[in-house]
Amino acid sequence: MSSELYIGIQGATREAILAAANERGEIVAVQRMGPLALRVNRDLRTDFVDGLRGLASELGFASPKQIVSQLRGLCVAMSGVFQDGDEFAVNQLLVETGFVGDFKTVTCEDVWADLAAAGFDEGAVFLVSTGSNVFVRGSSGEHLNVGGWGSEIDDLGSGFFVGRLALGKILQHVDGRAVVSKAFVQRVLEVLLDL
Repeated sequence: MSSELYIGIQGATREAILAAANERGEIVAVQRMGPLALRVNRDLRTDFVDGLRGLASELGFASPKQIVSQLRGLCVAMSGVFQDGDEFAVNQLLVETGFVGDFKTVTCEDVWADLAAAGFDEGAVFLVSTGSNVFVRGSSGEHLNVGGWGSEIDDLGSGFFVGRLALGKILQHVDGRAVVSKAFVQRVLEVLLDL
């Protein structure tokens, strides 16, 4: 086991990911779970601990608290953490679960982590998943978000919406109502057959 660990927690309203990396930046464990977000989970503390237990087990630790001795950095990027009170609530969750120690901790809204990972303090993030989300953040921290709070699979621009458009174009191509490149049709069919 590596002597240094760095953990990233991507909390989300549908699927959260907890990942651990060693000092070389290599991913050494990944735990996927259901929702992990403020105002979404009925019992966020229990769900958080369950995710940490799974990660600890994959890393070969008996409990999440054993990870703390080797932890050098922790980033909790959680959907919906916009206000100072939200950040405090997540940090309090870390304290309550014993996930505190001599390591740097960053708690933020997940899209801010996306911007930071790209090397920016301000900018725009466009996410296409089950739903679509557009986030814009200015240099003084002001922000705007559009989308992401509608129907689970119906946001305009969502992955579902885009996929349905692609299948529609292919069907129009097959019956002669549209012309679509052969490479596009082939790639979509490859993806569908690979499911």
